Amino acid sequence: MSSDKVEAMVVDIHHNKEDFDEGNLIDRIYEYDVYEERNIPIENITSPWEVDEALVDEYIKKGSENMPPIVIDSDYDIIDGTHRFAAVKRLGLETIKAYIGVENETPT
Repeated sequence: MSSDKVEAMVVDIHHNKEDFDEGNLIDRIYEYDVYEERNIPIENITSPWEVDEALVDEYIKKGSENMPPIVIDSDYDIIDGTHRFAAVKRLGLETIKAYIGVENETPT
């Protein structure tokens, strides 16, 4: 999936402009040209962000099958989806659907 499509998905998920200011979300998405969808083990993912427990509860009520994938970089750090990640962890699941940034190849 292209970074443009990942941005469109993220914009569709978030309703507050403040969400995009925290951690330079859009800039971080465009660090990669391409994202691959994968199921990633929860234990491999890190998140530097604090969570709003009420929002995590909302995601839990929706169920993991109704959550959009999270977005992570090639080091498995969350770019977008901290609350979805926290919800899946609380549900006790071992993996989460994620779009992972693929390292950009340098032309030779």
